[in-house]
Amino acid sequence: MLTPKRIAREILVRPAPGGGHCFNGLERLDEAVARLEPRVQALPARARRQLIALVEAELGLRRPPVRVPPLELVA
Repeated sequence: MLTPKRIAREILVRPAPGGGHCFNGLERLDEAVARLEPRVQALPARARRQLIALVEAELGLRRPPVRVPPLELVA
């Protein structure tokens, strides 16, 4: 499987006519990622979302995801 950095290098980002972005001529980033790496579709939904978030961060569309530790319940 390709790394998020490698996937991001293969994706061309352009401004969309109505605002937003086009990714390799597609409206959605997850579709562009799936065309480059078909095995992404076999991942569980949570892992797929995390991979897309990492690709977005590599493309400069959002900050890298930060892992927030779970809250500790105090009685």
